Amino acid sequence: MPTLTLLGTGTSSALPSIHCLTSPRGCYACRSTLPDGHENRVGIASTGREEVDEIESGGNERNKRWNTCAVVTFPGTGDEENKNGAKDRDKLLLIDCGKTFWTSSQYFFPRNGWREIDAVLLTHAHADAILGLDDLRGWTLHGSVQKSVAIYASQETFDEISRAFPYLTNAGKATGGGDVPALSWHIIKPFEPFVIEGGLEVVGLPVEHGKYLETGKSYECLGFILTSKLPSTTTSTQDSLLYLSDVSAIPAPIYSYINDHKKTHKITKTILDCLRIRHHASHFGIGAAVEAIRNLDVGVVGGANEDGRTVLVGFGHQTSHASWVSFCRSLLRPSMYPSSLGEGDATPRALRSEPAPEPKWVEFTGSREDGQEDRDVFAEYGRKVVMEWDWDRREVGVQVEPGWDGMSVTW
Repeated sequence: MPTLTLLGTGTSSALPSIHCLTSPRGCYACRSTLPDGHENRVGIASTGREEVDEIESGGNERNKRWNTCAVVTFPGTGDEENKNGAKDRDKLLLIDCGKTFWTSSQYFFPRNGWREIDAVLLTHAHADAILGLDDLRGWTLHGSVQKSVAIYASQETFDEISRAFPYLTNAGKATGGGDVPALSWHIIKPFEPFVIEGGLEVVGLPVEHGKYLETGKSYECLGFILTSKLPSTTTSTQDSLLYLSDVSAIPAPIYSYINDHKKTHKITKTILDCLRIRHHASHFGIGAAVEAIRNLDVGVVGGANEDGRTVLVGFGHQTSHASWVSFCRSLLRPSMYPSSLGEGDATPRALRSEPAPEPKWVEFTGSREDGQEDRDVFAEYGRKVVMEWDWDRREVGVQVEPGWDGMSVTW
């Protein structure tokens, strides 16, 4: 059974933010990560449900988030043996290799007993997805761990890396001692399945991740459908995981492809982008994220795949993990959480010309006070945004939770 472990769940700048850590007026989420006794540190927030802090927030450690990145471990073909005659290890697939990969790998690889990297999938060519590629020399230099690493990317991502770091795609362009990673490149063609190490089928799905400022053209980023190729011992069909880590819009053809895939497979897990409550030019806000979950029918209450589960990633600073936990709980049964705002204070998105004029503190912390948060106010505002965004399905509950660095899911 494949397992996906999140090595990072933060946005491109990672969390905490340096400007919050060094300011006595910085946000609660960032300042809560400072060591005890630091003059800018804040304690556990006093508002909201106490058990969220104590049981599910993981303390303030879960307010630390590296760039969104994941490792998938899965059995290979099952008939390989190593030099000692024992069955071979599970295979390891890395999804994205960004600015914080080196730090996160030093933390997670030894703790999980990981060593070799069998393949890397790249979603796009932004810094938070590719700037760790040079660090793969730690695996390949002088064959220290392995001879080379296979990299899978779109043609656009390959071309961009070739322009920015030519030695990564053509070792002949290295200088000095030539101590560069040994990478073998493979081009992903959208919608064309390919198999990694005999055990995992991958399909690349191009989605929108913002637009070019000069032309207004959509910037494409790859999402992935991951499906085990080994026979299931419990079901007649193979379960799949859908990975959409950087997305501002899902084109109609992608929904069509996913719906066709669901005719023969069950998508039981989704990893989905959500930067904050309000929508962003390059990322889903919570309204668009919940709308996508309902469209995909993964973990929708009363839906055909009600037992599915969506994990949100790509968070910005200002909102703590515990606040996201508290809010996501309320999306399971929206009607159980009456709002003091009342339905009359929410307006369908189609009737609004601009976002509602609430102050910024409502959107991020729910508290007017620096370094504090009110999770009940934050959750109430979030539900209002979800209601406005997807008005006709405003009472349809969803199974969704915030991811955290080190979290694992199986499918």
